[in-house]
Amino acid sequence: MLSVKAYVEPILAYLPKGIPHHTDHGLRHSNNLLRLLVDFTKNFPGFVASQEEKLLLYLAIHLHDVGCILGRFQHNKKSIKLLRHRRFSFLEDRVGKDLLACLNFVILSHSSDYDLSRVPRQPIHSNVRLRLICAIFRLLDECDISSARISKALYDILTTYSKLNPKSVPFWEAHLNILTVIFRENDIIIGTGNLTKTRALIGPLRNKLKKINIVFEEEGFPRLNLNVVKLRFR
Repeated sequence: MLSVKAYVEPILAYLPKGIPHHTDHGLRHSNNLLRLLVDFTKNFPGFVASQEEKLLLYLAIHLHDVGCILGRFQHNKKSIKLLRHRRFSFLEDRVGKDLLACLNFVILSHSSDYDLSRVPRQPIHSNVRLRLICAIFRLLDECDISSARISKALYDILTTYSKLNPKSVPFWEAHLNILTVIFRENDIIIGTGNLTKTRALIGPLRNKLKKINIVFEEEGFPRLNLNVVKLRFR
């Protein structure tokens, strides 16, 4: 579905203009999620995705945040609204009605204010473990917290000229101080140069991981542990 990526890239490139105080939700974010997905599938024990599940994750990576072009608030619902626009009518023809219905749930449930228990337990598509895929995608989205999410040069310019909302600054600072996020078997390993400055992101991630782990356990998968490592430089 490379055509979907090419189709949506101009929208993702424009998207940050609609949410100027937030870290990247556009092309940079999508590329980071692709890297996290590859790392997760290589290192998480026992996870073998069907072709349909791989397609769902790939599509969600590029489409889950498009609703931010209409505003950040309830952007997951706005993404679904946007996918009903005639410009996205080709999606059902490409993937089919059932897989598109699954995609809607993956997009809706990527936001932490959407209760994962609302995802249907009964299969919509025979080759899709929908609740598991929704939990995995939320995990990937929540784990894009490293400095790869933002530009240091952009941050310096925005703060120099007071273009960032002061409430947003601790989150940008936290991103800058998280150097790596990797999956190793049952562990999420986060490398940081400053433990204090990462609290704005690490604390919420710990809480969100609890809800993700509930689904993992229900689906017969091991729980994930969060390990934060202080990196030392010579």
